Amino acid sequence: PAASLAPLLLAAACERAPVASSLITTAPSASGLCAAFRVEPRLRMEDFEIIRLIGCGEFGKVFQVCQRSTRQFYAMKRLSKEFYAQKRMTDKAIREISTLSLARNNPFVVKLIYTIENSREWAMVMEYCPHGDLQQLLLAEGFPGLALDRTLWISAEVVLALEYLHTNGIVFRDLKLENVVLDKEGHAKLTDFGLAKQHQGGQDAIAEAELAGGVYKSFARTFCGSYGYAAPEVNPRRQVHGFAADLYSLGVLILMMLMGGEVYHDKRAPPYERRLPPETPSELRDVTNILSFDFYWASHHLLQPARAAHRVEVNLDGEFVVVPRGPRGVRRQPRPHRPPNSPRVRGAEGEAAALAGRPPHFPTLASTSCEAAADPLRAAVQNAEHRWDLALDLIRFLTHELPEQRGTVATVKRHAFFVEEIPDWRRVYPRRWLVDRVKDGLLAPRFPGAARGVLSEGLSRWLDLLSSEELLLLEDDPGVTVEVLEQRCAESPIPPLVEEAPPPPVGGLALEADLPGRGPGLAESPGAPSPPVTRASSSGSPSHSWCMNYP
Repeated sequence: PAASLAPLLLAAACERAPVASSLITTAPSASGLCAAFRVEPRLRMEDFEIIRLIGCGEFGKVFQVCQRSTRQFYAMKRLSKEFYAQKRMTDKAIREISTLSLARNNPFVVKLIYTIENSREWAMVMEYCPHGDLQQLLLAEGFPGLALDRTLWISAEVVLALEYLHTNGIVFRDLKLENVVLDKEGHAKLTDFGLAKQHQGGQDAIAEAELAGGVYKSFARTFCGSYGYAAPEVNPRRQVHGFAADLYSLGVLILMMLMGGEVYHDKRAPPYERRLPPETPSELRDVTNILSFDFYWASHHLLQPARAAHRVEVNLDGEFVVVPRGPRGVRRQPRPHRPPNSPRVRGAEGEAAALAGRPPHFPTLASTSCEAAADPLRAAVQNAEHRWDLALDLIRFLTHELPEQRGTVATVKRHAFFVEEIPDWRRVYPRRWLVDRVKDGLLAPRFPGAARGVLSEGLSRWLDLLSSEELLLLEDDPGVTVEVLEQRCAESPIPPLVEEAPPPPVGGLALEADLPGRGPGLAESPGAPSPPVTRASSSGSPSHSWCMNYP
């Protein structure tokens, strides 16, 4: 264990009073899991009021809590010492705390605020992300999947989180819908680092892989992860795996965001509905070979999100039907050879499509309507289809069965799915993070031995008002100093306005810019209140196919 966790370990050994520690603001060393802790006035579990249960798993429970003294909301993960001792996995809890403390300065990783310990439990007090995880997002807003724009930006934020971890030699090993949460601004953050592991004291795995021909190192043998998301090399035969396993899970995650996965209903315990990925690599290949742009186009134009009382869908005979939402039992018939929303087309076209291993095109939606429409609509549909094809190409690349064929995070960032929409990856970061980055650059000593700069209160407020585009221009300008900006601030107290593209909405739907032409009455207004979820759950076995139970 890390030397900086000695107070925590000593408390566990002596079974003394609870100890709390808060993270200091200095940057951690990348050479290892060296958490820098500062002893705070003692905090106890009783200092936090439990609001509700957020989630639970094999290793602990997560609660939304409110600190009684400050009335601030946090998420608290409580780990039972007895459970970890019985499993002989005490080091796992220590490793999770250490990894979170190392990644606390990254905007796409949940921030660890306090650690608390008593004779029975460890507790991690983390920032609270009020918009839930991607599992809940798909159930609430999926069509059954998300729009391409939403998928792109969430995926990009997850990629930057993985880049930070891999740069510090950390493999995450449990990337899935439930472990990506959305903060109050809708930004994605990784959580649950119980399976994370660091290699060789935190050396940069991406740089090493680029020098080795774009192939990540494999160093771990533990059979861990989640079914459907775990890479083929992560198996009970103890085959060695490494950072490439995270890329496989990323590919499955992007697929789940695009196609929605299978809905599994279980009324025995919450969550009563879950989105499940294809269970095996062979089934995953079948899914990616079957899916076409017609599936995406029809689902986003004809299906309602899960909050609606009714939904419009295309059945296997190609007919449009309106069905109420309610209890849905498990369908035990064999999985069809096409997605459930693809029409059944007979004749030469249907036979040719079957031989090609893809569903036939919608004869009256994707083709005829575009030919009769104006050129802007046709161009928009063609652009969306192009982006869909790029997304599927990225998924196939990431989910290759051979880990050495998946590349690195740097390779993923160079893929056309991201490059065509993200010319500068710094624009993915939150504006608040860019402001702090510019301020740190201005305060940094200009030469060895020089003192750090000082920002006036007026200049600091002036920088806080700048747009992301203006902040990037300042960062790229080598001639910018505190003195120059003080003069600009005095001459122009109000910074020039540069219009920024709005971030993807948290509760609304941005489909018109992505795929225009949605029929009236089929979309929720982003500003209108959503009807409550009234779907009841039905029990059943989880052993059914991915494409049998779309909402």
